[in-house]
Amino acid sequence: MYQSHFNFKNPPFRTITRLSGDFLVPYHQDVFNLLKEKTQLAGIIGLFCDDAPLLSHFIDALKASSNTVIAINAFPKLSASSLLYKLNPGTKAIKDRMQAVDAVLRQWQEGKAKSRVLTIAHSEAMKESCREVLGTLLTRAQELNFRLAVVLTGAAEQERLLKQPELREYTHTHHVLRPLTCREYLSYVQAQCEEHDCEHSPLPPARVRKMHTLTKGNISKLNALAHLSMLAAWTERAGRVTPRH
Repeated sequence: MYQSHFNFKNPPFRTITRLSGDFLVPYHQDVFNLLKEKTQLAGIIGLFCDDAPLLSHFIDALKASSNTVIAINAFPKLSASSLLYKLNPGTKAIKDRMQAVDAVLRQWQEGKAKSRVLTIAHSEAMKESCREVLGTLLTRAQELNFRLAVVLTGAAEQERLLKQPELREYTHTHHVLRPLTCREYLSYVQAQCEEHDCEHSPLPPARVRKMHTLTKGNISKLNALAHLSMLAAWTERAGRVTPRH
């Protein structure tokens, strides 16, 4: 709708990455580079934030960077049997949990894989039994010389999840994503315009600063607000977003 009106080549503010896959915000790119590096080690990596769509972008980027990534969503609840079934449906018929864990690992090894990265979104929804079987999976993988990295994501307050006895021993990295600064907002909006060949940003710096105040540094909320404000400006055929929009 407003894409041609504001001279965007492609719809802006739909994603936080460039067409090349790099993140538009340098801080996010730094975190992603760290995430990629740490998934080369066996064990648990925690990435937490109160912006669920942002966490999804990190997992999507991780999947795009490697074919060894398996993504699971724990919402609304994830039990031990559910986790094993998602990893290998054949485990449904196996009553012994250790045998089921071995069946998962055997399936990966038979596929000639030497490592796997398992990501679990909404990790706060994992039941205690799920955490226990995850620990068993990591233990057996270590015993079989199979490198298994697990990335747990969830709300910022769920960082305490990594202190649970089932997970604490294997956790080697955790990071809580901070809100973006106003300066990062300004640079991000400019980067969006440059990425989509828009020479003149329809969002003046004053409007971006106001959006930063309203969204408190949450990039997903910024994207939604930018979309709505440009849509409102387009309905009036205005050249830029103003306070009335």
